[in-house]
Amino acid sequence: MGWTTFYRDREPMIDTLNRELTGENEAGYGWRTIGHSCNRLNRSWLIQESYGPDKPVQRFAVEVLTQHYRGYGHNFGYKPVDESMGPVDTDIPMRLFAMLDGYPPTGGYSANWRERVRARNGL
Repeated sequence: MGWTTFYRDREPMIDTLNRELTGENEAGYGWRTIGHSCNRLNRSWLIQESYGPDKPVQRFAVEVLTQHYRGYGHNFGYKPVDESMGPVDTDIPMRLFAMLDGYPPTGGYSANWRERVRARNGL
């Protein structure tokens, strides 16, 4: 998975990320951000939901790495790393992590990542 880069005006970071990481297709399948924390210059955390007409809602955490560039046609880049990819970082705010309660891990490294977050926070 690579980086997406483009020219970004001075809109708030979360507005940019929501626009880029929210969508729905013609059949009604999509994803949306339901919680966020832009707590560091180069990293943000999102809680997203995926949904569709014939599937249960899934919730998952996404760490979004961001980069700002100077002197190029593109001045902003981002790389979403969802929990199934096993983010290295486990410092997701607990108010966001609590939004995952009742939703099973989404596969891949998701269960392991959630356990590492719990261990980091003494849960």
